[in-house]
Amino acid sequence: MNRKIILSFIPLFIGGFLYVPFRTGNIIFLKYFHYFYQGSFIRKSDWEIVPDWIIYSLPDALWILSFTYLMLSIWDFQISRENIFWIIIAPIIGIGSEIGQTTDFIGGTFDYMDLLLMLLAAGIPFTHLLLNQRKIHYVKN
Repeated sequence: MNRKIILSFIPLFIGGFLYVPFRTGNIIFLKYFHYFYQGSFIRKSDWEIVPDWIIYSLPDALWILSFTYLMLSIWDFQISRENIFWIIIAPIIGIGSEIGQTTDFIGGTFDYMDLLLMLLAAGIPFTHLLLNQRKIHYVKN
């Protein structure tokens, strides 16, 4: 398997790990986790010094990073009409949802830190691409 594809899963797992000790059991991911893992895990009291933005904002940003990097890796960092939707869908959904919370179009509480981290996470895969001196091509088909 391509090393870049494997690397794209690291932020996904880190984001998931941040959810386990700090979030309520109403989240589907946690229901599956607790179903498969019956033992004790890290308690929130063990991590009281962890800033709220790491607990509440960082996981979503890491998932956007993971998905965007995975999509770019699958298509070998080539952007075309056929794949642009898949490359930008996670940032659009994440950032759009956060902005939608400002007008109650989307349920939830708008947070500037969420928005900032999602924007950074969406930009990291493209920055990685540019720093490695690859050109972003828009391939006409």
